[in-house]
Amino acid sequence: MVSDGRIKVQTDATGLRPVYFSRIQHPPVVASHADLAARASGAVSSYAADRGFLNAQNLRCPPGRETGYNGIVALTPNVELDLETRATTRIFPRRPDLSDFEPLSVAEVVASAREHVASLAEQRGQLLLSLSAGKDSRASLAILRPWAEELLAFTYDVTYKEKSRANRFDVVAAAQVASKAGVRHKVLPIPKMESESTFLDVLKRNRKWGHSASVARAYSEQLPDGLHFRSNGYAVLGDHYRSTGQSAAETLDASEMAAIASRRKAQAPFVVDIFREFVDGTQFPVVGAGVLDPLRLFYWEYRLGVWATSIVAESDIAHETCFLLNSRRLIAGSMLDAANRGSTSPQIDIVREAWPDLLEVDVNGTHVDSEGS
Repeated sequence: MVSDGRIKVQTDATGLRPVYFSRIQHPPVVASHADLAARASGAVSSYAADRGFLNAQNLRCPPGRETGYNGIVALTPNVELDLETRATTRIFPRRPDLSDFEPLSVAEVVASAREHVASLAEQRGQLLLSLSAGKDSRASLAILRPWAEELLAFTYDVTYKEKSRANRFDVVAAAQVASKAGVRHKVLPIPKMESESTFLDVLKRNRKWGHSASVARAYSEQLPDGLHFRSNGYAVLGDHYRSTGQSAAETLDASEMAAIASRRKAQAPFVVDIFREFVDGTQFPVVGAGVLDPLRLFYWEYRLGVWATSIVAESDIAHETCFLLNSRRLIAGSMLDAANRGSTSPQIDIVREAWPDLLEVDVNGTHVDSEGS
């Protein structure tokens, strides 16, 4: 976009369409993949995406805005980049209580999300949904009810190691949910990925550090081309870090960010330094109150905007990916409505509104009443 005669760059609301940029290169370099930005600017590798470093610090992805290339950083959601100066400015939230937004009822959220699907469905081929036993993918399936006959749901089944209890339960429960919905369902076996292959070489060029090459290959070889609906974004509404006991902090500084990202196991002091740069570079409101407090915002901008985005990059080779609540208006409106009603599970609210029969199958092994009693 152009504002005041200057070119400004933003991601989408959740960072699903990522942007990486060089902080030092002139002329400016902006790219959809960190590797592309590094090659265009001549940036060299850094330690931040080294698997040994990440494992030692118990990090699932590079800390802060790091990418694994010196001088190349991620543009996180809710921040705007001035292409000329390389300065970043926060554009959301303007008020921590979100008072510049209107609450959106569950019915309004469902209707808006379905409008989004309708605008995409006819031009993107097969509609795909990754389905588990949990409430997030159940909410996505409920929203996708008008497309049930066209939808292909799939569930991972790890075959190269002993299945966890969660994996076994997911396969069985997801099949039951799909049957209840009358949706086609496919169990997607995930075999072990060989250590050297042409596919793996291509995947490494998509991103420097790996999450699951085996899943990416299964996508590419076992699923049709189309549009994959993922359900990552709902956890912002559900206050993930508090609800899972990872943090109850009221003030979210760089030290607490590093502790959350590493599940309190990071030892290297420079991990905190990297998150300090994250705070400075995103103008992160470390102290705040209201519906969108710092913990929820950190989940949104780091867990979704850095970690989940890089995972989605692995599936680029197979299909397009979409989050159903990829809109600041929907996220803010949902938060306000849930807060007003005292709801602790907006995902379940969506299922009750859009397809309550889906709750006849237990959610992660727990019965949930379809009428909210």
